[in-house]
Amino acid sequence: MDNITVLITGAGAPGAPGIIKSLRMVTERDIRIIGVDMVSESSGFAMVDKWYIGKKAESKNFIPRILEICRKEDVDVVIPL
Repeated sequence: MDNITVLITGAGAPGAPGIIKSLRMVTERDIRIIGVDMVSESSGFAMVDKWYIGKKAESKNFIPRILEICRKEDVDVVIPL
C-alpha cells in the first residue's frame, strides 16, 4: 500500500488526540499527519508530524489556507474537526 498524508483541521479539538492515536496504530502503511489549528499552543501539535496555524472556519480565508497547505504538503486526505 502507498503511504499517505492526512491533514487534520482543529488539531486542538477534543476528538483530535483519539483520531491521531488511531492513525498512528495503522501498520499497513505509513501515515504522515499534518495538524492545523488557529491556536499556536494547540495540544494536538505535539502529536503530529508537522503543524500549521490556520484561520477561523468562518473566515473567508479558511478554505484558501487549507488548500495552500494541502498543495504544499501533497495531502491525500482531509479530516475536518
